[in-house]
Amino acid sequence: MKYTSCALMVSFIFTTIFCFSQRVSNEKVFFTYPSKIELLYLENPIEYSKTKSFPLAQNGIFVTRIRTKKVVDNSKYEVALNAVEPELNPTDTIQKLFMSLYSSRKKTLISVSEKIDSGFVTFKGPRKDGKTYHDVDLRPLKDNLQVDQLLIISFRYGMNSSYSYGIETFRHCIASIQYQIVNLRDNSFVIREHSEASVPIGEWNTPPDYENIKKGLRKAIDRVISEELEKYN
Repeated sequence: MKYTSCALMVSFIFTTIFCFSQRVSNEKVFFTYPSKIELLYLENPIEYSKTKSFPLAQNGIFVTRIRTKKVVDNSKYEVALNAVEPELNPTDTIQKLFMSLYSSRKKTLISVSEKIDSGFVTFKGPRKDGKTYHDVDLRPLKDNLQVDQLLIISFRYGMNSSYSYGIETFRHCIASIQYQIVNLRDNSFVIREHSEASVPIGEWNTPPDYENIKKGLRKAIDRVISEELEKYN
């Protein structure tokens, strides 16, 4: 199942994740019993962002303030990113990764073509100590979709440039993945993970194929996938 990042569903259903590079042990209780998991893939188009640094003086010491702004259109990289996106769309790769990881661990991942109704309400309990819960009450999906858990995946990729005093100092190809599994019995989180990768890129303006950008993005995507595979070993 797919949703575009511009839909209200993304901001409504996806809780921000702050855990990085944690190992997902094969010995987790979750992987000791079979269950059916619905896969919700939040599809994000290729993107470009700017990171600006502003040196500031505080008590005689210079510090740096960082601001990041996403620039989707009208950037000098727009043509290049639009050219490489059709060849790099990682949707199938990411979904196959999780299908493989979970099918070998007693889990059945399914993806139905129908859309999930966005008419959810805020989760109000009950809650138990030692558990964390999704802010949105997703429990109705258990009966509606006949599944036990919901796997929500958001994958982002593109380029980021760093600027200082209005001058571009360096650029990177970037990729990141966030995902969480929600137990639809009680709305609690089973797993929450985040991986990201950044690959420096030098000369980029090489039309019509923009091979350097393409290679950088592939490396970033491969590194994120490798990091996820490492967590499950």
